[in-house]
Amino acid sequence: MFAVLAPFAAMLLQAAVPGSAAPADPASTVQSKVPITDKTHPEYVRCKTEPVLGSRAKRTKTCKTNREWALLAQQGNRLANEMIGQPRVGGSGN
Repeated sequence: MFAVLAPFAAMLLQAAVPGSAAPADPASTVQSKVPITDKTHPEYVRCKTEPVLGSRAKRTKTCKTNREWALLAQQGNRLANEMIGQPRVGGSGN
């Protein structure tokens, strides 16, 4: 009788433990492990190094996806356009 209930008990234990259940789509887990080699793909990870202020030799490395870099560029351009469009205070009044 225990042999009949063992698979059922294992299924209940697997469902009770979070994160132990099998993924709904096994193809998605395989796909996430394959590295993206197309440099124009939105999920391709690009790393950039920038100098650290106050140091001549130190540099920081920042890695983001192409989509994240594009979003940062859009935000920077939007902020720059807002600054340019604001009226200047204390000027010559022209």
